[in-house]
Amino acid sequence: MRLLWKLVILLLLINTCAGAGAPSRPDFAQEPSDVTAPADSPRSELRLRCAANGRPAPRYRWKQNDTDIDFTASRHYRLDGGDLVISGPRAERDAGTYQCLATNPLGTILSQTAKLRFACESVGNICDSCGAENMQLLLYSC
Repeated sequence: MRLLWKLVILLLLINTCAGAGAPSRPDFAQEPSDVTAPADSPRSELRLRCAANGRPAPRYRWKQNDTDIDFTASRHYRLDGGDLVISGPRAERDAGTYQCLATNPLGTILSQTAKLRFACESVGNICDSCGAENMQLLLYSC
């Protein structure tokens, strides 16, 4: 057991001397922010941004409406670095709140909440249906 601790300390010293720096807890460099997307957008992907610093480099997870997103069970969601990429976004499935989690052996941090909303195009006083709880009028200029 003493040999194991000596190896751990030796590796930490080598990393520090080599300029790798001391191990550190994750710290957000960029947190996700609110996004409003047109409900009838032909957009094939939507991106919520998240980036964190730390040593060793953090791993990322995301929550939608306080539930962990299972990236292995869905091709709809994927990670790109720390960013969450939503393929074929739809209001009925994707509207809600999102949070990014960054984890390394020294800790886990949880981002601020970001809201994903889908807006309906305003045509006079009529708004296409996209869910009243997520509706927000946008005026488009032609």
